[in-house]
Amino acid sequence: MINYISAKGKYSFYNYDFIYGLMAIIIGSITMIYSNAIGSIFRIIIGIWIIYSSFIRMSLAVKLKAIDVKVWIYTLILAVIMFVCGLYITLNSGTIIVTIGIMIIIYSVIDIIEDIIFMKNVKEIF
Repeated sequence: MINYISAKGKYSFYNYDFIYGLMAIIIGSITMIYSNAIGSIFRIIIGIWIIYSSFIRMSLAVKLKAIDVKVWIYTLILAVIMFVCGLYITLNSGTIIVTIGIMIIIYSVIDIIEDIIFMKNVKEIF
C-alpha cells in the first residue's frame, strides 16, 4: 500500500500493490480474530496428511514383503510411528505449535531414513 501511495497509483496499469496490501490487511485481521479455528484446521490437515503418508508407507511395506525384501519390517515400523504421530496431532486439541513442529521433524526424519533404506536396497527390488 505504501508503494502504491508513493507512486500515487500511476505509471503502471498492472500495479496491484494497493489491492495486495488491502488483502494482506484483511487476511491478517481475519487470522488474528479466528486464530484458534485456523490453528485447529491447520492441525487437522497436517495430521491427516501424515496419516495418509503412513498408509502409503504401510502399503509399500506390504509390497516389499511380497517380493522378499529384508527391510520391509523397518518400513512398516516407521509407517506405524508416522501413523501414531499423525493421530496424535489430529486428535489432540491441546497440541501446541511446538509439538506440531516436533512431529513434523520426526516425520521428515522418518521419511529420510526410509528413502535411504529404499535407495540401499533398490537393486533387490528391481
